[in-house]
Amino acid sequence: MSRSSLDPASAPPGPELEPLRARVREVFGFDHLRPLQAEAMGAVLAGRDALVVLPTGGGKSLCYQAPALVQPGFTLVISPLIALMADQLCALEAHGVPAGALNSNLDPLERSRTLARLKDGELRLLYCAPERAVMPGFFEELLDSGLASIAVDEAHCISHWGHDFRPEYRRLGALFRGAGGRRVPILALTATATPRVQQDIELELGLKEPLRLVGDFDRPNLTYRIQARRELLPQVLQVIRRHPGAAGIVYVVRRRDAEELAQSLAKQGLRAAAYHAGLEAEERRRISADFQSERLDVVVATVAFGMGIDRSDVRFVIHAALPKGVEQYSQETGRAGRDGLPAECVLLYSGSDYHGWRNLLERSAAEAEANGAEGARAELEANLRRLSELWSFAGSVTCRHRFLVEYFGGRFAAREPAAGQGPGGCGACDVCLGELETVVAAEVIAQKILSCVVKRRQRRGAAHLTQVLRGQASPKVVEAGHDQLSTFGLLREWDGFQLRSFIDQLISQGLLRVATGQYPTLGITHAGVEAMRGERPVQLFKPARPAADPARQRSREGRGPRSAGRPSPLLDARLGDDAQVDPELVERLRSLRRRLAKERAIPPYLLFNDRTLLALCERRPQSVEELLEVEGIGQKKAADLGPLLLEALRR
Repeated sequence: MSRSSLDPASAPPGPELEPLRARVREVFGFDHLRPLQAEAMGAVLAGRDALVVLPTGGGKSLCYQAPALVQPGFTLVISPLIALMADQLCALEAHGVPAGALNSNLDPLERSRTLARLKDGELRLLYCAPERAVMPGFFEELLDSGLASIAVDEAHCISHWGHDFRPEYRRLGALFRGAGGRRVPILALTATATPRVQQDIELELGLKEPLRLVGDFDRPNLTYRIQARRELLPQVLQVIRRHPGAAGIVYVVRRRDAEELAQSLAKQGLRAAAYHAGLEAEERRRISADFQSERLDVVVATVAFGMGIDRSDVRFVIHAALPKGVEQYSQETGRAGRDGLPAECVLLYSGSDYHGWRNLLERSAAEAEANGAEGARAELEANLRRLSELWSFAGSVTCRHRFLVEYFGGRFAAREPAAGQGPGGCGACDVCLGELETVVAAEVIAQKILSCVVKRRQRRGAAHLTQVLRGQASPKVVEAGHDQLSTFGLLREWDGFQLRSFIDQLISQGLLRVATGQYPTLGITHAGVEAMRGERPVQLFKPARPAADPARQRSREGRGPRSAGRPSPLLDARLGDDAQVDPELVERLRSLRRRLAKERAIPPYLLFNDRTLLALCERRPQSVEELLEVEGIGQKKAADLGPLLLEALRR
């Protein structure tokens, strides 16, 4: 069963939710619940299993935190990372919600105190890792202490078909099913689950007639751009300079790339650092803390900078190379704009990324098979499928938002096009913003490329092919006799970079294939033969205008261009086109937030995020009562921060 709206008539049977809504307003400061939150909460309170699939920033945590405030007993939250637990506990403490965690960072005395508070009924939520949950006798002890419900966060980790499979998650289902006949309702939550992964989660966790709640994966506040990688540093700097003073993440594949790019950005005067698994644990913790506390603006990271990063005001995410699949791409780009304000996601790619990943995956699978690992071949096929899907996405001219929504099994609802946009677009990606244009006579260009591959007997790679088509008589071209081919120089009017992009597009469209090995070679597919004969349509694209054009950056609702050159990165992230925001007040509240966060040793966004900050600037409350009307300000925050906020607002 899948829901995508908050239609009261479609809500699951269960207790009246009005008292819960009142508690959410009182504690968290939210007047309205996001789509599917009410249904998820209703399922928990009704004792029903449910699977909740919401995009990053979609409000999954509230689905189990809010019911824990009103139901008897406590909620067990299974979380994969200590960093995630720590952020959640800090946020809950700021809202006055008693919660605890059991993890390896605690000494025996702290663990005893936490368990004592739990047994005394003081805690509403208890966080732990799956490894601890499956320890002998632990789950039974929780049952005896008043366990009311279970929330399994990052539930895609349980599935072999998910992008971040963790074997310890697979043991949870047997644990929950073997609880001496006592059934505790389970709420499984994830941000990245295809329909296949959703089914696997339900099966492995043993969910009983679960309510499946799949949200809208469209993130209209994110602007997606995909560019062929030409000169990495200038392209990265173009994006960063569109967001002066804002926080961002740059993802790379190799540790060496992280170090080198971070050093290059630091030389440009940016507060940047590298993050990867090769660093000491203490160094990784320091960099993560500096980023979350606004002492760093840019982190250049490998995939190791993962789920534990929860900063809400990330305004840009750059992929400096192709990730391994759409799920990983969605998870990492989802770290941008978690507060609902505008953010930009840019993917820089080349054909070498695809070939590199393919070689690595095949070598890893071969080593696993040689060591007797079961399922290595099936895992390789799944990984190659995910890689090919992302490669096709990068080389296509379809709406980026539409692709991502439909990939995760949703239905894309086209927004009303703005002036200059084509129908059915999102208004927030390079395709729909008109930053790409189709190439005239694409079929003829493709036929020349495909014909050249055939005439070279499919024995060389893309670089060699580019030289032949451009008429470059390099020593290797001459030695092979390819300067004598009829296709030599047929596409000399195109520069090497654009021609290489065309070749990559033909690969992504399945017209060319790459034979992996020490030296990747290009071959023509059956579909490519059809295209060469004129029996299959071909579409190629090129940039329509410089990608750095800031006038194309759209607002969150797609109503108009974002302005450039403002002194604060928040002034373009306004709540509406007519919102009046004083730049001095923005900076005054940001300074106050940084000071208070430093005093309390917590990340600034946990005090109040940028969305709440802008709402304060727009509404300018003059009393505690008016302060409580601002989204994100509950009673405890109003009591703790109210006098200081009101003083800053009155200046």
